[in-house]
Order: sequence, then structure tokens, then C-alpha cells
Amino acid sequence: LMANPAFCKMFGFKNEEEVKKVTPASIYQNPEERKQYSDNLIQKGVFKNDERALQKRDGTPVYTSITSRVVYRKDGEISYFDSMMLDITEKKLAEERLRESVQKYRSLFEESRDAIVLTTQQGRFSDVNPAALELFGYTKEEISKMYFQKLYVDPIGGYKFQEEMKENGSVHDFETKLRGKGNI
Repeated sequence: LMANPAFCKMFGFKNEEEVKKVTPASIYQNPEERKQYSDNLIQKGVFKNDERALQKRDGTPVYTSITSRVVYRKDGEISYFDSMMLDITEKKLAEERLRESVQKYRSLFEESRDAIVLTTQQGRFSDVNPAALELFGYTKEEISKMYFQKLYVDPIGGYKFQEEMKENGSVHDFETKLRGKGNI
């Protein structure tokens, strides 16, 4: 029935008159989803911040957060749906890039032949890759209950490592002797 200039811009229409020439289903990537949305809205009466993948007039995806309500006539019949949409495309794309980055990191971490350990500032293991488990001979469950300091043959080496981390924020080319499960 109506569309403001922001809606027209968001979906690639020149003006409200162009919007009125298409059906609401045309902005859905899957047009049947519009009917499901309408049926659910009628049942619930209102949706708040419902995230939907829609599409611009040219088919380009646009991700939205929609707040809608059913507006009734005085006789109780449905008059129209009143909706407000927020373009969250950049947020969704950033989330997807982050998800991909985490998957790449996780893959590199898990598949590395080098032992990689992550610890808290206090030295408790927070994560270890399979190569580290193999090197030290512990299971993931066993090592998750341990502190890294337990692996140092010479505890002074552990303290030197921690001091260098505190001082510089990182440690490079630090040599020390560590022991595995069978060497304690």
C-alpha cells in the first residue's frame, strides 16, 4: 500500500509507484516464504526483529531485521500489515566472514603438524591441537585440567617464559625442555 523512500532505496526501486506495481512476495528470495510469514504474523499479531534474507529488485540479497504488526479494521478484519525493516546486510556479511575465518583458523590449528597450545594467563591449558596431544601423551580431557608449568623439566624456564610474555606480549625462539606424560 505504501513504501517510504528508505524502503525504495533498500530494495532498488525508484519510487513508491514502482513498489506498488510488484507483489510483496517479489522481495523474498523464496516467494512461498511470504505466505508463511503472513500466516505466522496473523497468528501471532506481531513480530519483533525477525531476521530475513530478502532480495532487491535486481535479485541482490539484502538481509533485514523486520518488526511487523497486523492492523485491524473496526469490524475486526485485517486491514494491512505495518512493517519496519532495518538493513542488516553488512552485519550478516561480517558474521559470515568471521565464521569463515574461524573455520580456517580451526582447520589450521587442528591439522598442523606442529604442537600448538593455548593457555590462560595463569598457565591453564585452554586448547591444544592433536599434534600437542600426541607430543605430550595426554588426552584432551587430561590436559584441560593441567597447567603448562607441569610440563617444564626446569621450573625456572617456565618462569622465564612467563616473564618474557608479560614484558613483551610474545615470546620468540625461547628454548626449554618439556616433558611428556611418560617422563614425569
